[in-house]
Amino acid sequence: MKNINGFLPLNLEEALLILKHSYKNGRKVRIVAGGTDVMARGNGNQSFFLDSVLDISALKEIQEIKTCEDKIKIGAGCTHAQIAKSILLKNHASILTKASSVIGSPQIRHRGTIGGNICNASPVGDILPSLYVLNAVLTLASASQKREVPIKEFIKGPGRTIIQPDELLTEITVDMLGENEFTDYRRSATRKALAISKSSVAFRGIKKEGVLVGVKIALGSVGPVIISAHNCEKLIEGKKIDEEMLAQIPSAVQADCKPIDDLRSTKEYRSHVVGVFLAEILRSC
Repeated sequence: MKNINGFLPLNLEEALLILKHSYKNGRKVRIVAGGTDVMARGNGNQSFFLDSVLDISALKEIQEIKTCEDKIKIGAGCTHAQIAKSILLKNHASILTKASSVIGSPQIRHRGTIGGNICNASPVGDILPSLYVLNAVLTLASASQKREVPIKEFIKGPGRTIIQPDELLTEITVDMLGENEFTDYRRSATRKALAISKSSVAFRGIKKEGVLVGVKIALGSVGPVIISAHNCEKLIEGKKIDEEMLAQIPSAVQADCKPIDDLRSTKEYRSHVVGVFLAEILRSC
């Protein structure tokens, strides 16, 4: 059997030094936080764990949720359960608590982390559309430097990101919503729990003098990455919500979507449901 090194750093500095030395010596490291996805994917496939496993679950520095001026900073090690229960997020970024509350099962939510969900870069990731409409910026740290990257630039395709082998995602910074801002998240899945999304919609906007402004829409499970629905945004921005406008939603969604057929659903169903969800959200504004 292949020998695999295991590391359990007790602080962030130690974790980054391990990554630095492993990278310098040509050793590939698999990073584990909650391990809910890694363990499933690595089951029966020892080579999946590469040369070393770095368990970052003990890093308290990346497990906090706090404010900074008009932003909220979420540690990459925060679990979905922690996010779903956060009073700060419920009051100022409730779309994240809603999205986190439907991920997996209670057991998964208490182990899985927001950082793991982001780094998996799956187009079906439940929390990703909400992060897109909240203008999430990711902090990537190495032993020598830190850099900040918008989430839209971080994810390049299914399972592909720009993170470097000696870097760790440490923090996610999102907008703190204003008093008049409205957000919502809806998804379609085979079951209410323990199911992967077939399609999803995250919405953000401000209702002002009878119209919606500052509209941001992100679509999940209808493309190789989360899609910013610019055609839908242009249709809705500055417009009154009426039946004439709502009737144009399906065609605008079709222009934004790039769904595929797979075992879980069809491309026609995915684009149709996204349109239905968006119309429902607009009617509830």
